[in-house]
Amino acid sequence: MLDEQTEANLIADVAAIKQDNKNIHKRITDIMTISQNVQELALSVRDIANETKELRTDYGNINDRLADLENKPTKTWETIKSTIITATASGVVGFLIGILSQIIMKGSA
Repeated sequence: MLDEQTEANLIADVAAIKQDNKNIHKRITDIMTISQNVQELALSVRDIANETKELRTDYGNINDRLADLENKPTKTWETIKSTIITATASGVVGFLIGILSQIIMKGSA
């Protein structure tokens, strides 16, 4: 059989291998936990990216609506100005036609 020294060395080697095996299993468990955390983080980042896209779309819609609201008073003001100019021009033309008709009536009388 084996001498005592060799047997003691083998027992020490087996104990070291068992300890290394425990350490390796611990590292594997840690790596699996880290991997799971990274996967959850990646999913969270994907969700945030999707929400950011939705927010960007909502922001664009809000900008469009705001632009419409800002332009509405301008359109109203342009309509008012156009109406005033048309009414004034119609009044002036009507006045001139009235004066011309009076001149024509006096001239034919």
